[in-house]
Amino acid sequence: MIMVLVDLVLGPALTMLVFRPAKPSLRFDLGVIALVQLSALVYGVMSIYQARPVYVAYVVDRFEMVSAADLEPALLAKAAAPFNRFPDRAPSWVHVELPRDRQELDKLTMAEALNGTGPALLPELYQAFDGRTALAKAKPVANLREFNEVGQVDRALAALGRDDDQVRYLPLHAIGRDMTVFVSAENGEVLEVADLRPWS
Repeated sequence: MIMVLVDLVLGPALTMLVFRPAKPSLRFDLGVIALVQLSALVYGVMSIYQARPVYVAYVVDRFEMVSAADLEPALLAKAAAPFNRFPDRAPSWVHVELPRDRQELDKLTMAEALNGTGPALLPELYQAFDGRTALAKAKPVANLREFNEVGQVDRALAALGRDDDQVRYLPLHAIGRDMTVFVSAENGEVLEVADLRPWS
């Protein structure tokens, strides 16, 4: 949206600023404006591509959105296949397996505190998502009614075609706004990402 607004405002605003039919350098000025617009468009597309979500990582008791820009190429290269490269299309759901060794776990905690490199940003810890593991930490849908309008929660469940007792939820920490991931109460399978607040 920002990219479209910048391009829509940038071109017409600059054109209105310089446009005079009798101006000798009008063609040159319009060419420069077109070049500026094209540059802004290319920069915007590249920024969006870098910010695209590539993994949704389950860590301890929540999901975390991981963008392409979040992952350092060197750390990605250290991961086992298929987590040593970005998914081709939609973001992949993964499980972050924390080290069992206390010293290794302390190192991770320290790295997160010092430079913000949390477990979700370490592809070497990625494993295939296991819904049953996540289900153990999932919460009852009734809790969502404390943080959202009741109607919103009911509409989200109706869209899924499920009742409260068939669904659990886990928080999704994302840039800008945290969301809710609905999972099956039977096996922890991810059902839907809903625009509902998972906490107050």
